[in-house]
Amino acid sequence: MSKITKKELYSKAQDDLKFNGDKAWETIKFTVTLSSAIIAAIVGLIGVVISLTDLTSKIVLLVGLILVAIMLKEIVDFAERNFERECKRMYENMTILMKLENELPPRENKMNNFEKEDYYIPEKWRTERYSDTDDFVNKMLKEDRFYSNMKPLFTNLRRLSYILMAIVIAVLIITIVNYWDSFPLSMSKRHHKWNLPHKSW
Repeated sequence: MSKITKKELYSKAQDDLKFNGDKAWETIKFTVTLSSAIIAAIVGLIGVVISLTDLTSKIVLLVGLILVAIMLKEIVDFAERNFERECKRMYENMTILMKLENELPPRENKMNNFEKEDYYIPEKWRTERYSDTDDFVNKMLKEDRFYSNMKPLFTNLRRLSYILMAIVIAVLIITIVNYWDSFPLSMSKRHHKWNLPHKSW
């Protein structure tokens, strides 16, 4: 098996960097689209439940909505882990490019819009020192605006899933309480209907 050259490794790292960046964006778009659909469905079905008169149908539908809200939370958790993994891989590929930039010769054909720059990697990343790859990745997870701006999206969607879960549980409790409150009243009316007049002897 032939050994990979530095230029081939550099090209592969560039491709992987773009691939992982695209995958991170796809995770964001997928999570927002799916979460929005689930949230809309839950809100709409809560309105349907309130309009129902059959107790059994109400309880079954509300329990189902609770499970859907739990599923939404799990989807957000999975998507967040996937987004963080893709970002870490993206930053790891950046470290490969940064390491190779110091060994490869400067670009021969400079791009017109960056004619004063000899390297693909920005000067800040080339000159700043890091102890190892993990050090760079952890700093990027804190400082990079792409990650720091997108990360709260998952937190907010998770909070929204908890709120929806709480609302559905509250509606379920109110439904059951209202049923039991009306139950003794209906029974007393039934007994009163069959009450015989008291005869005094």
